[in-house]
Amino acid sequence: MIDSCQTTLEQWNQNVRPGVVLGAGPTIGKLVDLPGVVVAGTPRQAVARIQKDLREFQEKNKLDQIIVVNASSTEPVFTTDDRHSTIAKFTAALDQPDLIPASSMYAWAALELGVPYVNFTPSLGASFPAALELCEQKKTCTTGKDGKTGETLMKTVLAPMFKHRHLEILSWVGHNIFGNRDGIILDDPVNKASKIQTKDQVISGIVGYKPNTLVTIEYIPSLDDWKTAWNHIHYRGFLNTKMILQFIWQGCDSILAAPLLARRGPLHAACPAPRRDGDASAAGVLLQKPVWATTITIFSCSTPSSKRTRRSAKLLAKGAAASGAGKTCKNRTPSPGGNASASVQGRKHFHCFYEAIC
Repeated sequence: MIDSCQTTLEQWNQNVRPGVVLGAGPTIGKLVDLPGVVVAGTPRQAVARIQKDLREFQEKNKLDQIIVVNASSTEPVFTTDDRHSTIAKFTAALDQPDLIPASSMYAWAALELGVPYVNFTPSLGASFPAALELCEQKKTCTTGKDGKTGETLMKTVLAPMFKHRHLEILSWVGHNIFGNRDGIILDDPVNKASKIQTKDQVISGIVGYKPNTLVTIEYIPSLDDWKTAWNHIHYRGFLNTKMILQFIWQGCDSILAAPLLARRGPLHAACPAPRRDGDASAAGVLLQKPVWATTITIFSCSTPSSKRTRRSAKLLAKGAAASGAGKTCKNRTPSPGGNASASVQGRKHFHCFYEAIC
């Protein structure tokens, strides 16, 4: 299959552009080795550069819809303040170098153009009030952060079972080991804290109470892209009997993530405007931390609860139906910005470009 896609992959490689390193953190910064990486002085400069790349890519390939996906390494935990509370305060502070991390620069650049933003990492991205306000103003879409590909996917499958069978979780311990560049980045305690934060919150968010939990992440170079997670769950059942469930999850990180990214694209394209009524809970099947969701649910394409969800379900069912991958939509008028409902739905052609720093 890879051989049959080789020509398309080589075409896509031509679309790699130098990314923005401002606000990525020192550990990620040490890995920068791609010539031409943008060393912007302020977030305003970085956002302008990113938007220029997005416009040029859309116009060059005659695309009527683009979606920005953040699949970069995990940034350190970022604490927001009053500058992030409204669009007005945020834009006034865009010349301050410490305003936002790199993931949020890409988020702001995309949302300001009316482009959906997908955050597949636990980094801040669009998860602050000013960005969500901008999302509503531009009638575009973002649904949360941090894709579920391994251990946390299993947690969100098993935790509802414990809840609905009235089995009390006493403790849940998870040990994770993997290699690749994600492993290098998460070997830094500052970056690791961001990932552990989202991993550790998911159980209590489902069962409604806080068991004793522990999550560890260790870098083992020899494992490369293969992640292994061992989980030990201590729980109490009928007649206060204490019991144990253990599982081991092992999978190739990139192979697990790729189909989710292919599905999230159509989901975002089908979501022209955000809502705060809990409907975003459907994103819980893909995300560790959905935004605007009152509950975290497992998505069901068979029982959609609204017109918008039905449309998303239909697109999700199609998956990555891209038999013409790498081709462009030549009979479309480019329209950077605008309403995200001018989407890729129903079409088989798409084109990719990447911004990288290493």
